[in-house]
Amino acid sequence: MFDNLKKELYFKKMNLLYQDGLSRNKIIPFDEEFYDSISNTFIGGLPVSIHIKYLRPIIPPGKCYERSLYMFFCFDDALLVRGNIKNLELKYGKENSGHGWIEKDGYVYDPTSLLRYEKELYYDIYNPKNITRCNIEEYCKYDSNKELYEDIKNTTIDSYKTNFRKKMDLLLTIPLIEEEAKRSNDKDFINDLFDYINKLDYNPNEISIELNEKIKEKQKSLHFN
Repeated sequence: MFDNLKKELYFKKMNLLYQDGLSRNKIIPFDEEFYDSISNTFIGGLPVSIHIKYLRPIIPPGKCYERSLYMFFCFDDALLVRGNIKNLELKYGKENSGHGWIEKDGYVYDPTSLLRYEKELYYDIYNPKNITRCNIEEYCKYDSNKELYEDIKNTTIDSYKTNFRKKMDLLLTIPLIEEEAKRSNDKDFINDLFDYINKLDYNPNEISIELNEKIKEKQKSLHFN
């Protein structure tokens, strides 16, 4: 009973801090300036802006690590942060309390709530523990991380027009996302995806033809060898 009372008091305090932060604009939704700043980094055939703004509802829980990593790649001066969050611990247990976010210029950008918090307030509300942080240089100390980071940073919208591996990303991703955009009935999602596809000059038939040609070339080389 005492534990339940402590839990109830914690959530009441958390809600009061949260509502106060909203009222004083210390907590605000990601705005268009933020989405613009993450729209020129591409992962898996899509701009990070589309991943973050629209795809949260269709991915399973626990993807905050992945989504915060995507945002981290968009900035040279951000910190990638991991920690255990008090409200998640109370709801789901310690083993399921891990969360990921990024910190930049004194703010926390949360990939789950799609809100920007003043850092001090975020820590007051969520009481994170076991915190780890890294910058880009620290992240790239590992060769596999460095390779991934450099590949993403060197990917532009033109890469999807000239690089066959990138074209294959489109062939796998775009049809699925088109279906999800239609199903969502979200006009902003549909329009943003349509604009992106137009910029790509995306033509699945041409990519399929190129794929078939490469398969034939591979088969020929195997035959002669």
